[in-house]
Amino acid sequence: MKKISVREFYYPRTGKWYRFTDTRINGGLLSRVCIEIVGWFSI
Repeated sequence: MKKISVREFYYPRTGKWYRFTDTRINGGLLSRVCIEIVGWFSI
């Protein structure tokens, strides 16, 4: 099974903290994608 964790992420452009899931696949590629998504949508 995939290890999924929820983290807090600070987005400098909006100056807000966001939460995103980190599935740790392909050396954290997914986590980076999540960060980009959070830039548009706050979870």
